[in-house]
Amino acid sequence: MRVASSLSIDRTGLTLPPLVINNDPHDGAFTYPEDGLAEPNFTMRVRYAPDSLFTPGRLVLGAVLDASVIPLQLVVNGTSQSNLTTLKNELLVALAQLSFDVTIRVGGIEVGTWPAGPSVPGWGLVDHGMAEVFMASAVVQIPVNPPTSFGGVESSSSSSSSSSSSSSS
Repeated sequence: MRVASSLSIDRTGLTLPPLVINNDPHDGAFTYPEDGLAEPNFTMRVRYAPDSLFTPGRLVLGAVLDASVIPLQLVVNGTSQSNLTTLKNELLVALAQLSFDVTIRVGGIEVGTWPAGPSVPGWGLVDHGMAEVFMASAVVQIPVNPPTSFGGVESSSSSSSSSSSSSSS
């Protein structure tokens, strides 16, 4: 059984409703295959003290979640060649915004919302069968930053530096 999921691109800055891409191939102009969407895999960006002859190992000065990407493989379903071109441009404009939010939902429940930055879809090979029915495939890596809170707990990139500066006063 297919669980409904979707990726929503906020277009408030363009004064447009969100662009929703879902995993139902029969619902909407923008869809993705069952394995066409993944959550971002964040890693830690760690700052270390300079190496010292008197300290074994490495001394961590601070750590924050680093930026990541949301990998997305999608299909654009047009009704004519001109409609397909219009839809491809609509996707490009939505992804080219300087700042917007991206939300993933699974089974109608929000998995996460991340602040995102501009990207460009990479259009796949022109497939004769897809071209006949006005479809185009694309792959995009949407750059995202970590959320500012996790489960209601605010994250702070300056907590380690502020505690070290207050202890030095």
